[in-house]
Amino acid sequence: MGRAPPRAGGAGSSSRAGKSARRQAVGVAPGVLAVGRQRKRLQLPEQGCGHGEEQQQTRDLRTRFQHVFFGPNTKWLLDYVDELIAAKAPGGTVLDYGCFTGDLYGMLAPFRPARIVGIDISEEGIRQARARYGQFVEYLVMDAHRTRFPDATFDLVVGRSILHHLDWEVAITEVHRILKPGGLAVFTEPLGGNPAAKVIRALTPKARTPDERPVVRRQIRFADELFGSNRHRYANLLSVPLAMLTSLGLKSPDNAILRAVDPIDRFLSRTPLRYWMRQAALVWTKTKD
Repeated sequence: MGRAPPRAGGAGSSSRAGKSARRQAVGVAPGVLAVGRQRKRLQLPEQGCGHGEEQQQTRDLRTRFQHVFFGPNTKWLLDYVDELIAAKAPGGTVLDYGCFTGDLYGMLAPFRPARIVGIDISEEGIRQARARYGQFVEYLVMDAHRTRFPDATFDLVVGRSILHHLDWEVAITEVHRILKPGGLAVFTEPLGGNPAAKVIRALTPKARTPDERPVVRRQIRFADELFGSNRHRYANLLSVPLAMLTSLGLKSPDNAILRAVDPIDRFLSRTPLRYWMRQAALVWTKTKD
């Protein structure tokens, strides 16, 4: 299928008796609430990430407060994600979970996975992803809550700001199911407790879709118990209000103020205050079936 590595392989599908039992365990009827929430996000081209008023306001927000998104503490978090992918992706089978238009391919490609698959509920997003990278990746329109992959398919599942759009327990249970034993799940997600982020969300309600629910501690603990092992990293507490201010007065996000607060936020990320941070790299290894 591909002309150059990484290549894409067939997605595969099977009926799974264990799926219904897992869904009953988390108390959600298959295909009802879960599908509804995801379709609200990305069913139409003008909705969701990448289109319409939400995306324009998101771009405006990132431009106005760019130091929040590109400062040293944020870079520390994203570098960690890169390190994890670099260790797990080479030669492996990777799923881009909630791929939309395929932006994560550029992060995955240098590590030469044996196979990359991307899924999203948006037909328009998948059409664009195929046009961009379809010769290297198999992109599939698929409900992230109820994928068609056999159990234990992937070595690595990655996603960026996707889980907080979904029914958490259903989506997490599905990610766990399709990961191989010892497989790694890596998601970058916003957290619900950060005071400055709450202010930003209140000031820019049109910069996000109605179904977005930033992640909270209870949800993280549910996933921790399910997978059996975690290596999360949290970022952006004190650096958020300071980055908002320096965005208005300084040119570079790599400035003395944000460099000074970076080690403080790193320390706070190892305390109970981590749940008040703006975002987290949520990282699970499947050690429990």
